[in-house]
Amino acid sequence: MHADVNWENPYLIRQGTWLRGSLHVHTKERSGCAASARSDMLSMYADAGYDFIAISDHMSYRKTSHRHLTVIPGVEWNSSRGEHTGVYSLNEKLIESAIAISDQQLLLHRLAGEDALVVLNHPNWQEPPHYSREQLAEKRFFSGIEIYNAVIEVLEGQALSTDKWDFLLSRGQRVAGFASDDAHHTDQTAKGWLMVRAKSRDARDIFRSLREGNFHASTGVSFSEIWRDDSVVTVASPDAEEIHATGHNGRRLARVEGGFMEFDLSRNAGEYVRFTAYGRGARMAWTQPFFPGESPSGRWRSGFVTDWKMSGLMTSPQGDIANTPFVPPGRRASWKTAPVSDSPAGFVNVHPVFEDGDGIVCFSSAFKAPRTATWRVLLGHDGGMAMFVDGKRVLAEPIRRNPAVPARSSVDIRLSAGNHDILLAFDTDHGMGWGFFFQFEVPPEQRPHFGKPAFPRILPAKTA
Repeated sequence: MHADVNWENPYLIRQGTWLRGSLHVHTKERSGCAASARSDMLSMYADAGYDFIAISDHMSYRKTSHRHLTVIPGVEWNSSRGEHTGVYSLNEKLIESAIAISDQQLLLHRLAGEDALVVLNHPNWQEPPHYSREQLAEKRFFSGIEIYNAVIEVLEGQALSTDKWDFLLSRGQRVAGFASDDAHHTDQTAKGWLMVRAKSRDARDIFRSLREGNFHASTGVSFSEIWRDDSVVTVASPDAEEIHATGHNGRRLARVEGGFMEFDLSRNAGEYVRFTAYGRGARMAWTQPFFPGESPSGRWRSGFVTDWKMSGLMTSPQGDIANTPFVPPGRRASWKTAPVSDSPAGFVNVHPVFEDGDGIVCFSSAFKAPRTATWRVLLGHDGGMAMFVDGKRVLAEPIRRNPAVPARSSVDIRLSAGNHDILLAFDTDHGMGWGFFFQFEVPPEQRPHFGKPAFPRILPAKTA
């Protein structure tokens, strides 16, 4: 999750200048696959009018500076399976510690909550295959994906990955879209880039805007303005021949000729909307998505937690749900991954599995609290539910309430720093209970003590 983004309006801060930059560049000194020297790459980007750059060599970092470019520290992390991941941070020690990690999921977990930008690179590169939809659905704690990677134009696969972006957005994941050259030679530069709206060319201002999603991706078209007034988003592009509004599952919601579009988000029933400008030839530009249902305080809520292990259906009197801390004595649970619905996004939906069955289903997950603090668990469920934290019951709501609505009920839980187990007991009630929504929130009274959002992060659920 791109933690600093106001997904209701990523472009809320309109002060500043649009700055051009590239985050994915290789040099022959540190990346064996590159053919051009670092000095030549830097000069090429400076001569092309770029404002900032990140040298992201494979599993290697060296401090770099240039008198005409702001340099953002970065690295392209990869494993023996590929899993190429761009990691960027102004904290150079964080970059170096990332290089020492050998497992991608551990990398993503370690960087969660840190002042870093984490990008899954070239999802549609096919040699080796990168990031199928199934693989992407399992990933958590990343800022975004490359929706365009220019070097894949000459390799196996597709340079454009907006299909994977829409897949993630339609699942309710809040992730940004990035464009890059992935340049390995000076003749591969200036094909895909970012336009960041920042207060200055200082690295801190640029990186803050990247973290906040105040940028658009481009292959040759630019947005001169992107703003939201109430429910209406207006985008303007001086070099666009047409602009499209895109929504759930990549469906085109609207199209206009020329470089100006107004779109009322209320037309899209609470789903995300993103905008694409099309110029001459294959030139394009993409805004970040707007999620109309987000509140201004939405960044203090986590995304929906969907990583749960699910037991089988255990017959039990309906009233016993509050006293079901785990599997009934003498019973052994057979655990499997809980199913998650794409629509509504983030809904853990057990109805396709148990249909009209009647009984209790348990859901298990483990979390690591980054600090000792109080978090609010936001729940929406259409069957009776009880929640246990480290074996202690903290919630009992045995009454069915249809339909399930996110954040309908809540409970505050105090967690010490470290690992904790959470178990949910859910009553299917003859098929009337379908599932639930689950989120963490930093309560308003706690926010001044946090400074910035931080949530318990998911660990592999216990299944024994």
